[in-house]
Amino acid sequence: GAGAMAHHLVGATPDLRLVVTDVDPEMCAAAAQALEAFASRVTVQEADANSLPFADGSFDFVLSFLMLHHTGDWRRTVREAMRVLRSGGRFVGFDIVAGAPLHHPKRFQTLLRRGELDALLASDPAVARARVRPGLAGAVVRFVATKA
Repeated sequence: GAGAMAHHLVGATPDLRLVVTDVDPEMCAAAAQALEAFASRVTVQEADANSLPFADGSFDFVLSFLMLHHTGDWRRTVREAMRVLRSGGRFVGFDIVAGAPLHHPKRFQTLLRRGELDALLASDPAVARARVRPGLAGAVVRFVATKA
């Protein structure tokens, strides 16, 4: 995305280092501009969330804020997030769910359905534990999964 959440996080946490990614070069340019003041601690990189250009176990956290529904294959995106986490690392985020008031069915056809993310995380041997909860009166799902 354009880096708004990253800006907040890196601004509030002086020792945090981030790699911010987006598949769209224009969004990467916007994020780089928004995060320019933190250039020593933030790298902005064009990347497809379904095929991340990072080695297994590269990160302590993977953060996903309203991103899964943009990837075309959110299940693959979740597996990629778990792959790049180190053991004990966490995948944290939230996303819109199908049928929510924010859902526009013609615009977002790859939304999570209630229970699908829970089931995927429960069946993934890379996941040691996971918690998936509704938020915003059921319009979003909030999640945290810890890698085994």
